[in-house]
Amino acid sequence: MIDEVKLTKREKQVLEYCADGLTALEIAEAMDVSFRTANAHISAARARLKAKNKTHAVAIAIRGGYIV
Repeated sequence: MIDEVKLTKREKQVLEYCADGLTALEIAEAMDVSFRTANAHISAARARLKAKNKTHAVAIAIRGGYIV
């Protein structure tokens, strides 16, 4: 698990949607935000987790217990 990583509620939410296989556009629609905002949340979560890509971020989040 990554030490002391704090993900926001929205970052956890987008990672859960990513884990469910949704695209960034589908995530934006589900969250009622713009495509750019959804991508910003995904990018922020990826950066906080020091992940190489979105898939890696989801794996880290699951392994670390941030999402189920």
